[in-house]
Parts: sequence; C-alpha cells; structure tokens
Amino acid sequence: MKHKNIFFSLISIIFIAACGGGGGGSSSEPTTPITPSNPSITSFNSSSTSIFEGESITLNWSSTNANSCSASGDWSGTKSANGSETLQLASVKTYTFTLTCSGASGTTNAVSSVSVEVNAIPNPTIDSFSSSAQSITVNESITLSWSTSNTTECSADGDWAGSKELNGTETLELTSVKTYTFDLTCTGVKEIAITESVSVIVEGEQT
Repeated sequence: MKHKNIFFSLISIIFIAACGGGGGGSSSEPTTPITPSNPSITSFNSSSTSIFEGESITLNWSSTNANSCSASGDWSGTKSANGSETLQLASVKTYTFTLTCSGASGTTNAVSSVSVEVNAIPNPTIDSFSSSAQSITVNESITLSWSTSNTTECSADGDWAGSKELNGTETLELTSVKTYTFDLTCTGVKEIAITESVSVIVEGEQT
C-alpha cells in the first residue's frame, strides 16, 4: 500500500508540473525600442545665386526632426532648425554655404549646401555722347544726347554745367562765335570716373 501511495504522489507532481504548477505568473514579449527619425533639411536656398561684390543675399532654410543646425564653409555658428540670415558678400569669388542639422542621438545628420557667385563691379562707361550738329551759325541751337552704363551719377563741365541724368538729352542755344566744348563726367559705384567731350564750332557774326 505504501508503494502505491508513492506512485500516485509522483503522478500528481508530474501532472501539476506539466500544467505549469499552481503559480499565476505570465510572460510578455520584450518591448521593441522606438528608433528616432533622421533629421532632414526640407529647403535651403539663397535669395540670389549671382551678385556683385558688396551686395547682400539672404539664406533661408527649414528642417524636420532636427534639434539644432550648424553652419560651415563661408559662414559659421549654431543655427536654429528653421530660419533666415542676411549676409553681405564683399569678395569676388564663389561662396559656398553648408548647413548641417542634427536630430536625436544615433540619427544620421542632414547636410545641404548653397553656392553664390560674386562678380566684380564693372567700371562705368559713357556709351554715347554726341551733338546734333558739329558746326552751326551763332544763336542757333544744338541738342546733346548721351547714354551710360554702370554709373551712379553724371555731371557737366566746360561750356555747360550742373548735374545730369545718367541717360538723357539737352538742347542749348549757342550765342557766341567760338568753339564750344561740352564735357560729361560719370562716376560708378567704386568712385571711378570717366569723361567724354563733344565740340561744336559756332560761326557767323554776333548781333
């Protein structure tokens, strides 16, 4: 009888173990960590890609999933994730502006670049300066005509005077018997000046 009881006890233990025992414990799947999204620069551009020396541009940029951005190349410093910045470019060369934006730890940085060509300011030119006649009779009139490029101001000297338009015409009555000389001087951005002259012979007796 004793051996029979031991046998049934063993069977009961095996059955309970197979059914998971009496414990109420439960198992769960391990949690998968969330991978942060990589930052991206959605736009990065310049207000102009070709300017003259001394002029300014404005850089504009926007990004997503970025905590901060930094500048390198021909600008520097920490930048906001979205913003704009105006820069004056003084040297004649091709500027390169690089923007790098960083996100959460473990993500890949986003990088974008913009190039701007800065050209030398051209010298001023007087493209044309002429008179409607080279020889007239006293008390008759002539018309002076002129056109210029890359100029900021023009002025008259010689037998006429005053500030003049960059492109224009002017009619003058010549009342003396002599050779008139009309000088036109125009200045450009770099304060470089250029002068052209026109001569008109006035003949006949003065009345």
